[in-house]
Amino acid sequence: MNGCATSCGTWLRDVPWGNGIGIFHARSPVSKDFLLYPNPAHDHLVVAVQTTASKHIGIADLSGRNVLQLSPTTDQLTVIPIDRLAQGAYWVTVSHGERRSIKKLIVQ
Repeated sequence: MNGCATSCGTWLRDVPWGNGIGIFHARSPVSKDFLLYPNPAHDHLVVAVQTTASKHIGIADLSGRNVLQLSPTTDQLTVIPIDRLAQGAYWVTVSHGERRSIKKLIVQ
């Protein structure tokens, strides 16, 4: 369970997604990116993706050392407890098939 009520699927369809150039709607089949919030984060992190296909989510420190690796998930919203991570910057990676997206996370 991702800690989300059954309405999350409906909510996710209404979230605007950024593509690095502009903003477009999550219903767009073009977007393969993910949302990461809150950022900066303190005790938890939410990773939101558009696909229900199996994906891997990992967190690494800036040197590239894996500090957290989640089991493959098909959830569109994944709540990750990060209260054990030291303050600082990290890379969050979402891998799906041969596609990999990376975003920077700040833990406070």
